[in-house]
Amino acid sequence: MQKKNYKPDNKKELKQSWYDLNDRKSYLIIALLCFMCYGNTIFNGYSLDDDLNVTNNNYVQKGLAGIPDILTHPYASWAGKSGDYRPMAAITYAIENQAFHGNPHVSHLFSIIFFIICVCLIFRVLTEVFSLDRLHPVLPLVICAFFVVHPMHTEVVSSIKNREEILSLLFGMLSLLYAHRFLEGQNNLKLAFTALSLFVLAVISKVTVIPMIGVFLLLAFYNRTAKTKRNYWIFSAIMIVLAVCYFGLMWYFVKRQFYDLENPLVLTHDISIKLGTAMATLMFYFKMLFFPYPLSFYYGYNTIPLISFGEPVSFFSVIIHVVLLWYGIRLLLKKNAAGFFLVSYFMCIFPYSNLAVIYTGIVSERAFFFPGLWLLAAVVVIVFSWAGFGKTNRGGGSFTQKVVLFTGLLFFASFSWITVQRNFQWKDTLTLLSADITHLENSTLANFFYASLLQETGEADGSSGTGDIALAKKYYRQSLSVSPGYSQPYYKLGMIYEYDEHNNDSAFVCFKTAHKLDTSLTPVNFQLAKLYSIHGDYKSANKLFEKVYKEIPADTFNLFFYAQSLFFSGDSAKAFGINDTLLAYAPGDFHGYLNRGMFNKLKGNTPSAENDLERVLQLGYRNQIVINALGECYAKMGQADKIVALRKYGEMQNNNPK
Repeated sequence: MQKKNYKPDNKKELKQSWYDLNDRKSYLIIALLCFMCYGNTIFNGYSLDDDLNVTNNNYVQKGLAGIPDILTHPYASWAGKSGDYRPMAAITYAIENQAFHGNPHVSHLFSIIFFIICVCLIFRVLTEVFSLDRLHPVLPLVICAFFVVHPMHTEVVSSIKNREEILSLLFGMLSLLYAHRFLEGQNNLKLAFTALSLFVLAVISKVTVIPMIGVFLLLAFYNRTAKTKRNYWIFSAIMIVLAVCYFGLMWYFVKRQFYDLENPLVLTHDISIKLGTAMATLMFYFKMLFFPYPLSFYYGYNTIPLISFGEPVSFFSVIIHVVLLWYGIRLLLKKNAAGFFLVSYFMCIFPYSNLAVIYTGIVSERAFFFPGLWLLAAVVVIVFSWAGFGKTNRGGGSFTQKVVLFTGLLFFASFSWITVQRNFQWKDTLTLLSADITHLENSTLANFFYASLLQETGEADGSSGTGDIALAKKYYRQSLSVSPGYSQPYYKLGMIYEYDEHNNDSAFVCFKTAHKLDTSLTPVNFQLAKLYSIHGDYKSANKLFEKVYKEIPADTFNLFFYAQSLFFSGDSAKAFGINDTLLAYAPGDFHGYLNRGMFNKLKGNTPSAENDLERVLQLGYRNQIVINALGECYAKMGQADKIVALRKYGEMQNNNPK
């Protein structure tokens, strides 16, 4: 193959060629560098989105027994939605769960191992497919080293969930390697079949590798022989067919909506704003290659504001990217690897640019994992060539080379430090969100997610009304300051006021506001209906309870309160009917018997009320109101002995409350 290690021509060069590394040494350096940058993730736990893909994924939790389901279902489902088909990472999670029983530290270790394999394959592609070691023996290793330490990749490597990105690039690099061997004239159908099979594995790891088809198309021009071109077009046609088939399956199975709070371009039809914001998106990625700060767990609205095409950021971005594309095409025409990398970058970043399709979250760090490789490689190759590192004169180096070397080391050290520190922030979800929220004041969903987590944490550890709950209220309000029309923070604030602070008046205001903003939110409708009922507005309450009942007929809490509201509104017949539905759904629960017992007592049907209220106590609901009501029933029935027993029972409960 084309891979040839550089060999010095004279003794002087031999003495100075410390960078003359064979492949084995290069792989070892890559592995050590990966552990140096990401070894601290092994001590981390599960973090953001790991619940959706790992800990709460029923198929993964089955271990090996869940693999058939993983292979026949979307990677995740939530709230009536489903993701695309990407089983490869889930299979590795299932195997780990079977062998190590859900140990996150083991999962982090395996993510590092997969990352090492991926970067080693990148090194192999750079040497064998693009022969960069001929430009300079250390050039492929430098590219790989910067790829390893770049902070934009921390989301992919530090997050167990994002292993799918690593596997996608890993199989993509393998596919490119075997395709190159086939297309270079080795007419071995096994190589072609292997390359196509690996491409399929890359695609079902994650669809982000689909732009690899464009990378293969570039090889038709970049290659040297006519024979290769013929093989190439056949090969590419097959890959395009496979990609079309995959997207067809996605179109059929995936149920995923995009919201304006994820990407404000969803509701925008102004072409100037679409183009301007898309160029700002591209500028974000370009800037993050050189200055990857600050890093965020989520972006969305309004971290990249909508701008028109003529605004300075958009205009500046257009200049940069037009020049880069022109320069890349010019170099590609000269069969220069840097040109290949630049054009590949544009093809791979295009799906995330918001130019043709809307991207979830408007931008993300993981979206840069695959495209960023090509841009990074192009920059390093161009800098090496410009500084003259590839020339045969290997003396002490020119002033330009020394400046480039110093600058490169500065970037390398800075990137390494940021990456290691960022990994500590990925310790768990709360640590990550707490670290990022200080610079995400303009992100509606980031503030909402953080507030929700604080609320959940505060309620779990019993600190309701203090500490985490107070902070949760602060960040819900911050979310509303960015998006006053967002209903969910009002709903969450209402829950805090009602259940943590027992302030029904404030809760009522929040639920009414949430309902006004979005009448389709079933939890809001339920909570508001309850408070309407408490305020005696049974007409409004019954209307909302009925709506919830139609949407979720088996919701026992809704049935419980709906029956009460109907009864007190005077519709006792329907109240008993709804309560019978409650008893049918939950015959072993006390709520239905409590309702029926109190209804019968108020209607004067004392014997029936007595039976139901006794049943309530038998089912373990020990409440003084129930005890008093049952005592009144006993008094009406003249059952003095039961009154004495009930009084003793009440005293016992007061002395030994549960």
